[in-house]
Amino acid sequence: MMTRVQKELSAALGNLSDSNGGIVAQVESANNRLTQSLEKRENALDALLHQLNTWLLCFWIPLISTAALVIGLAAGMRIEGCMDSVPAAGATPTPTVVQAVPTTEPRENGGPVGSPKQQHHNQSK
Repeated sequence: MMTRVQKELSAALGNLSDSNGGIVAQVESANNRLTQSLEKRENALDALLHQLNTWLLCFWIPLISTAALVIGLAAGMRIEGCMDSVPAAGATPTPTVVQAVPTTEPRENGGPVGSPKQQHHNQSK
């Protein structure tokens, strides 16, 4: 009886370790299929990320940069236009009207007397 059990055990272990159809071969085959599937998915994700990176660099970054430039130029021109339309407080002098006072007596150097005070001073001489 012992030899029969030993033979069955030996046959079961032979089936387990059989390289063509045993359990070890089946597990190894499943591991290989799983590894290949994961490598294919990894390669697909790498290709997708590379394509996304290329698309981002070739399309979106120049588009966003151009939009920022246009917005900056428009904002700058609008600010400059606002500054040009509002006059500064001291930028435009108000014209003052000065009327010349007619005098009858000339100055000592030959010109007319410019102020009524000077006229009064010249009359008292």
